Amino acid sequence: LVIKVLNTYAEIWIDNVRVAQQAANHEVDLSPGLHKVELRNPAFATYRTEVLVDAGRTSICEHLFRKGEDAR
Repeated sequence: LVIKVLNTYAEIWIDNVRVAQQAANHEVDLSPGLHKVELRNPAFATYRTEVLVDAGRTSICEHLFRKGEDAR
């Protein structure tokens, strides 16, 4: 799974485990299946999504934190 934070950095959590701190781009090997992704930046609301990882393929998760999405 390749995670891209397009305009800042994020603390990256996958399946409730922190895998990176202050990362803009991060790549992690995951087992096939559905995984929970959470991107945290103290200046914005936390972004949460689920990503389906297929065996032998690279999945991509991109996020752009936006002004007005304040931390909660």
